[in-house]
Amino acid sequence: MLHDIIIDGYYLNSNGAYINEPSEEIKKYESLLSDKDWIKKTTNTTSIYNPIILDINQDGTSEMLFNSECGLGLAGESLFVVTYDNGNVNVEQIENSHGDYYGYSSSEKVFFICGGNQGNNYARGYKLENSKCKEVYSCWDNAGRFINGDATYYVNGQEVSKDEYDSSLKRFGKIDKGQGAEGIVTANMDEFE
Repeated sequence: MLHDIIIDGYYLNSNGAYINEPSEEIKKYESLLSDKDWIKKTTNTTSIYNPIILDINQDGTSEMLFNSECGLGLAGESLFVVTYDNGNVNVEQIENSHGDYYGYSSSEKVFFICGGNQGNNYARGYKLENSKCKEVYSCWDNAGRFINGDATYYVNGQEVSKDEYDSSLKRFGKIDKGQGAEGIVTANMDEFE
């Protein structure tokens, strides 16, 4: 397991150890995951999945990330980043149509999302600055639409060669591609049906 998660109200760290007395932000995240009204208000649906706990900016206070289709199916997919500061939470929604959380570069303090649809693929990287997500990397290609190699590749808005595209993530070092907690939900999620 590469990331911390919350399972049925218990905090499980990335070493696989349950923590009975988690930090204040973890307690708050546990509470939010159990609050069906907060989930509905935040995501416009009752369906959230893959919640993970990650200290994105490595400041000692963890953030929570989770996905939701926001009631719109895969086209409405979003990653939600929840930050905690002295009892207050801030939620930022990052649209990622047909995508998901991809991984985290601890050396650069950047998390990534990626996705694709109908032969187009994308990835974006974000840093956390002042409780806000700042995009620091993007790439896009349409390689899935071409058999003959006529694809177009972009990195940070600039057209590049396939080799430049393929090597563009290397500057971020190792990217831990943790799965988070696929399918993990809190006990009262069944009440949403």
